[in-house]
Amino acid sequence: MPRGNTETVYPRALVLATIRRSLDLLDYRRAFELARTHRIDLNLLHDHHPERFFASVDTLLDSVPDPERLNLFLSMLKYEAWGGLGGPRRPPNAARASLGSPPLADRRT
Repeated sequence: MPRGNTETVYPRALVLATIRRSLDLLDYRRAFELARTHRIDLNLLHDHHPERFFASVDTLLDSVPDPERLNLFLSMLKYEAWGGLGGPRRPPNAARASLGSPPLADRRT
């Protein structure tokens, strides 16, 4: 941690809380810029509230008018749920399927 210059320290949990608050207010520009500045996965913009995201895509397009930034956002989208502080999380059965073992529901013990 830097000594004497605390305004350069941004705790990740507080940044995530600010991004989520911005998303709740549909302030996509602020959420996008914060996520980009602090290197937080842009997939959070979708995963925070997917139904609301799809209902307000036009707000996102108006908020982030730069095509390069929209392209960056679209290229960052992944088909996995975002797990918060720990990064992406996969559904339990998807992790097992990638390892070749059957899902827990299919096992007989």
